[in-house]
Amino acid sequence: RDLHTAYRRQRQMCIRDRCSTRSQALFVEHTEALEDTVRVTGRLRAWIGSEQVEDRPIAYRVRYAFSDGVPYVAGFSVEEE
Repeated sequence: RDLHTAYRRQRQMCIRDRCSTRSQALFVEHTEALEDTVRVTGRLRAWIGSEQVEDRPIAYRVRYAFSDGVPYVAGFSVEEE
């Protein structure tokens, strides 16, 4: 009986935690190549469980560099609205 109650309590906590996990996604709408950066604009959306809790425009810049011909992200900055 005690094991059943403990297992049930643990399962309820897992389900509750899973539902409160925040998921985010960036939807890219436009990119623009500048001198040494790429400017990206789009929308940042977030969900807790299946409920969407955020949907806002976002713009940021990514600066790339190369090492032995391989590109890597050398800098990242979010533009203020």
